[in-house]
Amino acid sequence: MIDPTVGVPPHIAMLLNENFDLSDARAVCRQLKSMFSELRSQARIANFEMLPDLGNDPSVFRAVLSGGLDLFGRDGVCQAPLCRIGYATRISRSIALMADQVTMHDFLRETILDLKGRPTNADLERLTADVYVLHQLKPLVREGLLRFIAPVLPTCVSCMDEFERRVEVLADAVIQQTDGAMSVERTDEYTAINTGSMFEPPLFVRFGSRLAEESDRGLIKMMAIRAVRFALWDARDASMVSGAVFSNSRSGLRGLLTAEGLAGEDFNYREFEGQRAAELPWVNGLTVEQTIQLRHEASQALPSLREFLARRLAARAGVARADGWEDCVAELREQAEEVRAELAQATRRSGALRRNASGILGLGISALGFALEGPFAAVGTLLSTLGLTHNHQQSQHHGVPATAKPGFVLVVARDILGHARPED
Repeated sequence: MIDPTVGVPPHIAMLLNENFDLSDARAVCRQLKSMFSELRSQARIANFEMLPDLGNDPSVFRAVLSGGLDLFGRDGVCQAPLCRIGYATRISRSIALMADQVTMHDFLRETILDLKGRPTNADLERLTADVYVLHQLKPLVREGLLRFIAPVLPTCVSCMDEFERRVEVLADAVIQQTDGAMSVERTDEYTAINTGSMFEPPLFVRFGSRLAEESDRGLIKMMAIRAVRFALWDARDASMVSGAVFSNSRSGLRGLLTAEGLAGEDFNYREFEGQRAAELPWVNGLTVEQTIQLRHEASQALPSLREFLARRLAARAGVARADGWEDCVAELREQAEEVRAELAQATRRSGALRRNASGILGLGISALGFALEGPFAAVGTLLSTLGLTHNHQQSQHHGVPATAKPGFVLVVARDILGHARPED
């Protein structure tokens, strides 16, 4: 039984506690239909005034998932049900292994409340896919590793207007810097965008008939605006919960770099990204429950890595960061190798883990928030624009001053967000 609590809203607890027959998608759909009225009532009473709070322990590391890693957000990743379920499994094996707590946004509440009246079969089918993803993550919620926060928080009109103005300016700059990265394809049957290097891995997005009437430039700008908006908004969320943003959105990252004046015409993005790149190891083939077991088995190098990431990337005012990003990257790579050795040893010690483990893979990351003088030296201005000044009392309650700045981790997620594979 999972009780509603801070970070587990009542509608999510209700869906997790329901005894669905996940071997029969039609049965799940019928069950959702019968319980939908109560589910909607639970979603309405969700209280997001209380954010999950890790306290002031500087060794605790939280990853705030953004872009395609934020599994209920429907942006930056394939929406085919089998792929989404595979993402949930692989995120659990990788990022959840590396963080003390993983935070996603509760877009489920919006999905439920947006369905007016009696939901149609198509509505229920979309919600059914969410149920499968949610139940794949259930062991993480039960363990206290996964928590949910609101996708939006109250913000005054003037702050939101200024925020949207900045987003549009940054999106225009991103498009100019990455000219040709996104391309529009039009046929008699569909209009679509190939996102190219804007997301990792690239995405093919089809549009409905209404949006198909937009110009190519309009569609590309719409995609860039969404990516930049979510990156900035998620940076605000990370600062409020003392975390770091994990994202597969290169365009969102470029927006942040541009805001800091670090992505001009002379800026070598590939070199900048590559010099700060490392690979965090994770074990493929394990169930989510076995990944949690592995967390407990790997009890030396893995906690040390999480503590290192907390010191270097978490949004905590007054916590010293590294003198230089080169030293940070070198230490990160060294610790990652120690974790790889520890994971290999831990899986060999346990017969069940050894039988299921199909290999240690690498989670490619570019941790671009390492240096004090790096891309987040002035992001506090943007966070204030997002309403932290107006929500000062709330941010004080969580012990996170408006000046706290999150790290931003670009996840090179081909293994995690790739197409569904047989082992998933």
